Formats: sequence, C-alpha cells, structure tokens
Amino acid sequence: MRKLIWGAALAVISYVTTRLLSSSQLLVEQRYSTTVYPRIAAFLSRTAGRFSFSLAEILLLVFLAFPFVYMLRKPSLKRFIHLLVSYLTTLFVLYFMFVSLWGLNYLRLPLGDIMGLSLRPSSVEELRDLSLYLIEQANEYRLLVREDEHGVMTLNDTRRESLHRVQTGYDIAQGLVPELAGVYSPPKGALISTALSYLGIAGIYSPFTGEAHININMPSSSIPATAVHEAAHQRGFSREDEANFIAYLVCSLHPDADFRYSGTLLALNHTLNALYRADRKVFNEIVILYSDGLRRDLAFVRTFWQRYEGPAERAADRVNDAYLRANQQQDGVASYGRMVDLLLAFARDRGIIGVETDGEAGPEDSRLFVEGSLTARQRQTIISGLEPHEMTYGQARNFMERPARGVTPYSGAVEHIFVHPLIPFPEVTFSHRQANGFDDWFVTSKEFQLLLEELYTRDFVLVNHEDVYEEYMVSGAWRMRRKELWLPEGKKPLIISIDDMNYYTYMREAGLPDKLVLDADGRIALAGRRRDGTEYVSRTACVVPVLDDFVSRFPDFSHKGAKGTIALTGYEGILGYRIQHANPQRHDEQTAVMPVVEQLLKSGWRFASHSWGHRDFSAMSYVNFVTDADRWQTEVGSLIGPTNVMIYPFGASVPQDSPKFAYLLSQGFRVFCAVGPNSFEQMASGRPAVMKDRRAVDGIALRQKRHEDIFAAERVLDLAARPIR
Repeated sequence: MRKLIWGAALAVISYVTTRLLSSSQLLVEQRYSTTVYPRIAAFLSRTAGRFSFSLAEILLLVFLAFPFVYMLRKPSLKRFIHLLVSYLTTLFVLYFMFVSLWGLNYLRLPLGDIMGLSLRPSSVEELRDLSLYLIEQANEYRLLVREDEHGVMTLNDTRRESLHRVQTGYDIAQGLVPELAGVYSPPKGALISTALSYLGIAGIYSPFTGEAHININMPSSSIPATAVHEAAHQRGFSREDEANFIAYLVCSLHPDADFRYSGTLLALNHTLNALYRADRKVFNEIVILYSDGLRRDLAFVRTFWQRYEGPAERAADRVNDAYLRANQQQDGVASYGRMVDLLLAFARDRGIIGVETDGEAGPEDSRLFVEGSLTARQRQTIISGLEPHEMTYGQARNFMERPARGVTPYSGAVEHIFVHPLIPFPEVTFSHRQANGFDDWFVTSKEFQLLLEELYTRDFVLVNHEDVYEEYMVSGAWRMRRKELWLPEGKKPLIISIDDMNYYTYMREAGLPDKLVLDADGRIALAGRRRDGTEYVSRTACVVPVLDDFVSRFPDFSHKGAKGTIALTGYEGILGYRIQHANPQRHDEQTAVMPVVEQLLKSGWRFASHSWGHRDFSAMSYVNFVTDADRWQTEVGSLIGPTNVMIYPFGASVPQDSPKFAYLLSQGFRVFCAVGPNSFEQMASGRPAVMKDRRAVDGIALRQKRHEDIFAAERVLDLAARPIR
C-alpha cells in the first residue's frame, strides 16, 4: 500500500506541475524542451536504437500478458487485489515518467511562434490557392517516383530501409528550424502493424523508450511522411498538428522524390479536407487537376483504410480524442486540422499564396494558355471565370496542351550530366604523372562521341537551363519554377555541362589542348601542341566542336538550338586565355577571347560560374568567399556576360539559409548545381532559387556503370585507350 501512495503522490505532483506550467510556455521551452528533453531523448534513442526490434513493443507485451500469467499460476482474490494495486501503482509511475520524459513538451511554445509565423483566420481563396499549389507540387513529384505493377507509387527501397532516410531530411531542415536538430535512431516498423491498422493508427511514439514506430503495412505513399511525423515527436514536438506540419516541411526539403511526394500528399489531404468543409463547390472545381497517378495513389490509400474500419478503429479514435484533451489540446482530434493554419502561415511567409498581381481574368485570357507561361493556379483562375457555354475545363486544357502539332508537355525529371575537357591523345595523357587522376575524372574524345550516340538513341534532347526554369513574381516576391517544356512525344530533356574548360597548365602538360579558337570558317575549334612540339587545330579535341558537329548531323538532338553549359573558373583565365589580373598581357588575352565567347553564345552555348579559385565554398570563411565571388564577376563575368547558373566547385553547396547563399542570390544566381547520384531538383522555399544535382560522367562512373538508366557504359568506355588498373 505504501508503494501505491508514493505512486499516487508522483502522479499528483505531475498533474499539478502541468497545470502550473500551462501558462508558462516560454519557461518550458527554455528550461525543458530545448535543454533537458534533448538529452533525455538522445539517451533513450541511442539505447533503444541498438536493437533492431522495438523495446516498447516487448514491454507492452509483458505489461499485457503478465496479469494472465500471474493469475493462472495460483488464482485467488488476494492475488487479484495485489495485482490490481501493483498495476495501479505502475500506472501512476508511468504517468510521472510520461510527463517527465516527454509530456511537458505539450506545454512548450507553439511551433508557429518558434518559426516566427503569423497564424490567423484564412479565406477560402487562400485555402484554394494553397490547394492548387500543393496539387501542382504533388503532380510534379508523382512523375519522379516509382510505380508498382498496379500503377501505384512505391518507395525507392524497402519500407523498413526507407525509415533510415528520415534523418537526411532533418539534417537539412535544421537549417530552417534549429529546434529540429539532433541525431536520433530511425523509426521502426511495428511488429503489431496489423493491429495498428484495425485501430486506425499510422504511427506511434513511445516516450518511455524514445522509439518512433510506423505501421509498416500502410501504402508506400504514407510511410515517409508518417515516419517523419513520429520523428518530430521524438524531437520534442508533441502536438499532432505541429508534427504533421513538420512532416510536410522536412519531406519537402528531402533530396529524395518519394519523401517529397509523401509529405506533399499529407499536406494536400489536410488542406483539401479544410477546403471541402469551407466551400464544396471550389473543392470540386480544383480536384479535377489531379494527375492520373495521384488519383491512383489516393484511391489506394482510401481503400487500404476502408478495409480496417470497424468498432476497434472507432474506439481507438475516442481514446485518442480523450488523450489529446487530457494533454490540453482542447480541440481533441480536431487539432489535426489545425495543421492547415500552419501551412497557410508558412505559404504566406514564403510568398506561395497571397494577392496576385495579374489583374482580373476573363474568357479572352484563355488564349494565354498557348503561351505556356501560366501556373496551374493561374489557369484555374481563368477557367473559373468562364461560362459553361464558352469553354469547359476539358476544352481549355486541350487547347492549352496543343500549341504546336507533334509536341507534348514534359514535366518529368530533367537529366543533367557533366564532363571535364576531353582527352584527345590518351597515349600522352595516360602516361603523365597524374594519369590516375585523368583516368578517374576525364573522358576521351572517342568516349564522348560514343556517349552522344548513346544519349541520342535513348531519345534524349538537349535543353538549356533557360528552357526549363524561369523566375516569376508572386505577391511582390520573386520565385523560381519549372517552365512548361514542349518536346516531341517520347523525347526526354537533357542538360550537359562542362567543368573547368579553362585549360589549366596541368592539363596542357598532360596533352590536352591550349585554348579554344575560331577556325577558317569561324567555327569553334581547339589549338594545341603535339608531343613533338608541332601545333595543330582540331575539331575533335573538345566537347564544343564535337557536340556542334553532332547536332548539325542530328538537329533533333537539340531543342531550339541548345548545346551545353560551360562552367568557368578564373584563376588561370578562361577557355585557355590567361585573362586573370595577375597576367601582364591580360588585355591582349581579353581581346583575343571575346570573338570565341561571342561565337559560343551565338551557337547555343551558355556559361556558368564555377567560382574564381575553384575552392570549396562550404569550407571558406565568409570574407574569402565574398572576395572570390566578386573576383569572378570582375574577371570572368565582365567578359562572358550575365549568368544565373552557379555550379559549385567540388559539388559542395552552401546552406540555403546562410549568408553565403544570400550573397550568391544578390549576384543574380538562381540555378545552383551540386553533384549527386541522380539529377535531383528542388525549388527553394521563400527565395528565387532552384537546387540541382548533376551526374558526373567520368572514368569512375564509366567503370562502375553508375548511370545505366540513361546510357550503357559498356558502349562508351574505351578500355583499350585507358590504363590497366
């Protein structure tokens, strides 16, 4: 009985404490949620993370099974009363542990205050705009994810393996919300997932063991967002609406398309539910914008949960409602809907929704559809203003989608590959003291020619960045977005970039050309010296003339004359011309290079910054970084003209919320290219920027057959010319 009294005392202390602190959110935030709790959670998470199975599930099983085992051994009234007292004491202690280990986070500052968001009542128009934005995002991401044999979205890897990718999203999101920082064990697929399905539960967090659990039987499209949601609880965000918003935020920043798609579906579901309650007519007007793949996925999710509806699910819902109210979420399960307030506040803060500047739309504006310059939101605004007899949505869509015969809109992934300057004389380069480096990072002229043939047979077509992205204004702020790209049916867009086409001294020493020149016909060619010292001019020693000639033979390999993007540094000049300020003859070199630059631009080539000194931006001090950026503009940008493309040296990007990134934006850069295993793309939130990853095509990639989805490496790699390693 003494234990029961002590347990009851602990429970009373816990209850009184929560009541006293309920009006001291800042105190809880500063003294518990951001100081004490992270240490508790990290310790519990690390401990439980050592086991592949769930400690919480084992403890729950013991807790539920023990009474039956205990009573079956020697049933009696005395033993039953003893068991009852023991369990009541245990429940009191568990309540104390719950409050101490996690529950106080219900009393922390609201996430909106932490992020500086202004939550306020919203209009139907704002709900509608947010819904249209999310539909547009969901349709785009749907094109980037995998499908199973039934045409339903599936994950990049297995369900359980995907849970290990949750931390990646949080590593990025902590730059926007520092309170999301920390490394925790990944969520675990629950062994009792079938039972959770009958209870209508997608995931659950155990504050006693620091483990996040996922109903692993759910449709694939729900798993990433649910995993990130439960990981938000792990990081001390107890409120359901905030965990949902965090799930959307973290998923939207994740490099993997299946996570971005899952998070967008979560946000879209909540937003459209709110819109349905607010204005069913508007809801019906915009759901027709769903892509076929999106419809299949939503139907699959709906069918999955309908299979498990019943008394257990309704009872669990009532228990959950009572639990939320007990923890001072007075709206009960309705608090799940408050996620939309956070979404709207975030969208307003980022300029995603707000007052449009386009003016009033009328039926005559339907002609703008052929321009390919309107967002889904703008199109829907026009369509909503049409009378039924003037143009139905289907007619307007068909009209919009046929600006020219034989082409179709493309909205899938835009592949982006890059190479370094070509090796024209392998026997010279691969006998150089840096032969292994050239073997790893470069391709030969022959291999590049074979690569172009492979890409052409795979139905790729060259595009420039300006064909794919555009800057636009919304609510007085500039943003970036994908343009509508129209290509012949079956064709896929491809961007090619070339790094370091500066012809550094070490390249010349290894048998690469000296510089780009104009031949007798005014075309781009390469000038260099053979091993015996004799000079040559060639059109097969560089990416530029090789690609120019290939496009002249196969014009359908280029969209509107696009070629490639040349990424230049400046510390040893550009294109083989020593125009850097340290060179006393720089003025002569600048005069000599300008006709080459003009011909490149005229023939469809574009330029990008690769920094001045080819140094790792992320490792540089801010002062040195600014000096480097300014020097590139002075020495290189002044010659090649404005460019909005930044190709990071070594592929090392800088955080989007850093002063370095802000400085690059101020210099006019909008497309930021790093290096990755695939052609990743993400529009920045709240700023006019698009993040991209490029695929390296070099000796390593060819030997390891890294890009088999876009070309066959064995048809490109010339082992006869390369060193034996």
